[in-house]
Amino acid sequence: MWMWIRCETTGNLVTIFLFSSFFYLSTVKELKAKWFEKIQPIHFREDEEFGSRSRSGNPS
Repeated sequence: MWMWIRCETTGNLVTIFLFSSFFYLSTVKELKAKWFEKIQPIHFREDEEFGSRSRSGNPS
């Protein structure tokens, strides 16, 4: 009986741990996606600026 209870609690702990880690990873992915959405336009603008600069600076 005691061993069964111990297995039950450890199983619950493992389930909770897996669920929390999965939830944490999904939220981190969402945050990264939102962060990249904010950051990407800046990078694209910078790339466009550098591209136009290199084009205008090119003699050929």
